[in-house]
Amino acid sequence: MEQLLEDIPTEPLYGLIAFTDFWNDFGFPSDSPHEVQGRWNSLGPQEYYTQENLERTIQRHQKWVENEIEEIKKTNCAGSS
Repeated sequence: MEQLLEDIPTEPLYGLIAFTDFWNDFGFPSDSPHEVQGRWNSLGPQEYYTQENLERTIQRHQKWVENEIEEIKKTNCAGSS
């Protein structure tokens, strides 16, 4: 995920497709921060494929990575006590 965030295309269409492809490979787990246009939402293409949505999506994914790292640290600390 960190590599994807570093290499994400800056054009909204390709950036959002890259996120969708990434999560598709994992079967769209329920804790995924990714929102797919038209999947359990009413976002149309004009709303979804915007620079603003790409930026929000990047922010959600960055926050998700940070939270996952924190959870791993907590688990490792609890296990080593």
